[in-house]
Amino acid sequence: ALPICLIVTAEVMKETSFILNFDVEAKNLPRKKLSLGTDPYVVIMRQVPGGTAVRVWQSTIVKRSRNPKWKLRNLSLQKCCNGDLRRKLIFQIWDHDPFDTDELIGSFVTSLKDLRTNGALGYDVINVNMKDKPGYKNSGRFYLSNWMLIPETTFLDYIVGGCDIS
Repeated sequence: ALPICLIVTAEVMKETSFILNFDVEAKNLPRKKLSLGTDPYVVIMRQVPGGTAVRVWQSTIVKRSRNPKWKLRNLSLQKCCNGDLRRKLIFQIWDHDPFDTDELIGSFVTSLKDLRTNGALGYDVINVNMKDKPGYKNSGRFYLSNWMLIPETTFLDYIVGGCDIS
């Protein structure tokens, strides 16, 4: 019998009590299906020590749109980047296919700090399989707006604040 090896990776979670809200949109995504158009959705992944990535958020699917918009609401800053605004995040834009495997339209890497500063300017969505082809510029652009970092009030905050409970 072959020996079994289990590798466990752990990360100390920082105590952060902020919620992240923002709106994102992609523009000029390529047409992925002949007649049906593109059914895009966004996946955000954070890099963890060791170089792997963990999914922290996935949007809804926007049917038949090359210029979709999504609202990211109530994402814990702890879950998103463990409170580290410089932590690398991978944004992937996928085309949903109900009959086959979803297809990666493209991606880019940034941090929340950079996204907050430059998100309105936009990011090129790059498909690594196409980037070396002649004439390829990008697979669309990605923009952020309405950034809000909201303090999350916990039960302990009410107790420390002297709230009466009857």
